[in-house]
Amino acid sequence: MKLPVDIDAVKGFMDPDEGQALYESACSVAALGPCLEIGSYCGKSTVYLGAACQEGQNSLFAIDPVSYTHLTLPTSDLV
Repeated sequence: MKLPVDIDAVKGFMDPDEGQALYESACSVAALGPCLEIGSYCGKSTVYLGAACQEGQNSLFAIDPVSYTHLTLPTSDLV
């Protein structure tokens, strides 16, 4: 698995083993069509899913319908 960024630099709570499992699962379906992630928070899972979709030559749409304005993170830190 080749990720486009240093995953440790991305904010989030995903364990690397979970990320690997998510990537492998997404790889098994990414060639079938575009993928959708609902609830991407700061983007750690999005990196894994995006890498899988890129490998499958497809697209990833990531949305997060939750407002994180209550967090103390600067807006520039949200992906």
